[in-house]
Amino acid sequence: MNITKEEREAVYKTIFCRRDVRSDFKPDTIPEEVLMRVLTAAHHAPSVGFSQPWDFVLVTDPEIKSAIKSDFEAANAFTAKQFSKDKQSQ
Repeated sequence: MNITKEEREAVYKTIFCRRDVRSDFKPDTIPEEVLMRVLTAAHHAPSVGFSQPWDFVLVTDPEIKSAIKSDFEAANAFTAKQFSKDKQSQ
């Protein structure tokens, strides 16, 4: 398979523009075709020896989502106490 110059540049642009995003998530439902495209790409992502040591769990139930968020917030608050006040705000 040959990768074109444009395809290579798109990969580098994506890598260089990537940012760690932890806020400003949209509440919009992800269209099924987009979700399947992302999961297909994730399933084909490189791993050592093509071992792919990951699992994906799709949570659609609002109550379960809320419980997961609550658990995360509790764990995050607990962990934040391990840092100085300056670091906690970051």
